[in-house]
Amino acid sequence: MGKELVRGEMSVLEIRESLPGDIREILELERICFHPPWTESSLVLEMKDPDGRMLTAVSGGRLAGFCMIHRAGDQAELYQIAVRPECRRNGAALELLRAAEAWAGESGLSDGFLEVRASNTPAIGLYEKAGWRRLGMRKEYYTDPVEDALLYGKELTK
Repeated sequence: MGKELVRGEMSVLEIRESLPGDIREILELERICFHPPWTESSLVLEMKDPDGRMLTAVSGGRLAGFCMIHRAGDQAELYQIAVRPECRRNGAALELLRAAEAWAGESGLSDGFLEVRASNTPAIGLYEKAGWRRLGMRKEYYTDPVEDALLYGKELTK
């Protein structure tokens, strides 16, 4: 990976595979962005799983964001993208998403899918900007609070 960009207030953004030393910052960001957050042991297992990729965006030597994507048969499931609040709106999420899509395509996965909270308008905007399209809805998919999930998909191979 190692793609570097100049974006807004973030001087340089590097997208790379997550490393074991990133777990502490990933867990911190997980707790900021998601309820309930993944546990440290679950994140470590996901990082080691050969059927998935955990990618990290680094800016100024600090973790700006991360994403997780996983093989599900011949499809890719995007588990999540998280970006530090102070790093948002600078392209980090879009670059993480593009890197995840590239991994899936290079891995021969034909399509991608994801679920997103119906109220998460920033994420919905990101996915639609990146060419994902709404496929349906899963009623009361999320808990705490209970909320519907919107299902999105995208063709990943050319």
